[in-house]
Amino acid sequence: MEEKPEGLRLGYLCYGCGICTSSCPIARTNPLYDPREIIRRLVLGEKGLLEDPVLWLCSMCYTCQERCPQGIHIADLITLLRNISCGQGQLPHAVKVQLKAIKGSGKTYPLDEFDMKKREKAGLPRLKEKIPEIEELLGGLP
Repeated sequence: MEEKPEGLRLGYLCYGCGICTSSCPIARTNPLYDPREIIRRLVLGEKGLLEDPVLWLCSMCYTCQERCPQGIHIADLITLLRNISCGQGQLPHAVKVQLKAIKGSGKTYPLDEFDMKKREKAGLPRLKEKIPEIEELLGGLP
């Protein structure tokens, strides 16, 4: 029998009460996101879960995890699933675009002169256009 990572085994403790979903701020605004459904799909071993972009909707606020009566580390499970998905090259297009931006400049969005002036007003130094250490750290990612 194949050994599952500890986080995946903990998903089997879920009895489907739905507190995770009812307390999730993302689920309240996006009907596609349902933490309870993600755990159900995980427990059933559903093919396609790792390719589903719904995994990337979680904001990692940990509300689901803090409120789970079974003590399931739901946000940690989602992080684990994302890591497995990433390792298999299954990143949604939007995540790939963000990763490319971070690898290129070290920032999630380009800074313009407006941003630099706000920094100056706050007494902060101008930022570099590129951060070579970021490219070095992320060089092996897809």
